[in-house]
This record gives sequence, structure tokens and C-alpha cells, in this order.
Amino acid sequence: MVKSIIISSRKKIEKIKDLEKVHVVSEYSETKEQTLFLEDFLKRVLSEKFKKFDYEIFLSGEEAFFGYGVKPLEIDVFLNNEEQIAYVKKQLTRFKNPFITEKIKFKKIKHMNEQVSSYFEEDTQKWADEIYRYLTNNFNFKGKVNIDASFCEGELQTFWIIISGKGTNDKIVSLFKSMSEAITLSKNFGFYIKDKYTFIDNYFKS
Repeated sequence: MVKSIIISSRKKIEKIKDLEKVHVVSEYSETKEQTLFLEDFLKRVLSEKFKKFDYEIFLSGEEAFFGYGVKPLEIDVFLNNEEQIAYVKKQLTRFKNPFITEKIKFKKIKHMNEQVSSYFEEDTQKWADEIYRYLTNNFNFKGKVNIDASFCEGELQTFWIIISGKGTNDKIVSLFKSMSEAITLSKNFGFYIKDKYTFIDNYFKS
């Protein structure tokens, strides 16, 4: 399966809307992991010499290539100017993945994009990621966590967790159905729980 990831240094969080419906997914993606590693490397290297910088990263890869890892297909790194491009190129030997570095094409930013999301989307994604982390740690889960949520005038209206894929069983499906109903009924009180991981753990142990 081929997956593509775009990461931008410019991120905008939208204000609360009157009505909003979001859908988020949490699953393991080697393509995403490699893109995040590359982003972390870029930030560390650029901050050594430049006070201000922007970047955009595009990475597409064929996942589970011959049953393991990811085969990079296209990697584009956009930076502000030629000076930054030249500096990062010199530092590439510090990035310990030749399969990635050999594929990188450096380009100058022409039109900077913003990655836009909402406050609700951000928090819903945190729920999905914590659920995925919990299931992976405790059930050898390798599936997918989907959440559909809706909001009206800043208040949660519906919250539905869907678990699928390898590692799913009837108990997990049933518990997350019950958790979905509990969070929906408790409105924002349940939705904005800070320690989501402990909340999930307590739900499984109750």
C-alpha cells in the first residue's frame, strides 16, 4: 500500500465553529514515522544556524515492502532559500537512514501552505492516538482506531469510537461502544479529560 504524508512548519488552529463534525484515524504508519524523523532532523539542524526558518516535507512510500518497512518513492523538502538548502545538504550524513537521504529532493518554497485544523479536531485526534497507544501496549493491537465526533456551539454532541483490524475482539468493541456513550453523555467534561490513557485503563479494569 502506498501512503503519502505532508508536514508543514506552519500550523493554524481554527476558532470554534457553531457546528462541526470531525473524523480522525490513528494507526501505525511507517511512512508517517519516517516523515516525523525527517522533520525532527530538519528542525534540529536548521536551528543550529538559523533563527527563523520554514519547511514543508512531502514523503510517499510503499508500506510493508516485501513484508517489512517502507520503500520511499518520493521525498521533497521545501526550504526558504538556497543557503538553508546548502546547509542541510551538508548535514545529511548525520541522518542515519540512507534510503531516505538518497531520495530527498530539495526545493525552494514558492507558496507556503498552512496545515489547518480545529481545536475539536486536535483533541479528538489525541483521543484516537491514546486509545491506539493503550491497545498496542496491552493487546498487541495492530489495527486502526476511528473516531467520529460532532460539536454544536462549542459543546460535544456525539462521540463514536470504532476499532477494527488485527488485535480487535468482542470485548474491546463492546468496551469502546460503552465508552463512546459515556463520553457523549458527559459532554465536554468527559471529552476534555487530560489523562486519557489512565481513563481508558480504568475503564478496562472496572
